[in-house]
Amino acid sequence: GTIIAEGDGNLATGFEFDPTTTSPTTMGYVNSANDTIYLGPNGLMTGDKLEYLNGRGVSIGGAGLGQLVGGLVNGGEYFVIKTADPNVVKLAETRADALSGDAINLSSGATTNRKT
Repeated sequence: GTIIAEGDGNLATGFEFDPTTTSPTTMGYVNSANDTIYLGPNGLMTGDKLEYLNGRGVSIGGAGLGQLVGGLVNGGEYFVIKTADPNVVKLAETRADALSGDAINLSSGATTNRKT
């Protein structure tokens, strides 16, 4: 998968990773119990908008073809929630959700694919 983020000043930052990795310190590791994604060092801030692209056909938390990526959809826009670990992020459906800390449950998924 790939995450393309727009930070302050609309600078694009891309993270390409394999969400099937099982190593907690490898880019793309998904901890579905904590609803987090390990991205490694990054400059993302809470509220930054990003786009999720499933370029390799394997979805974060997804189990089958065409299935939502733990609620994330290919081409969907989401918002970053920083965590105590600067290398790990959570995702929210809206900027308001991100600012309030309301993260998407990566095992059961988002309720909608809002593009804002």
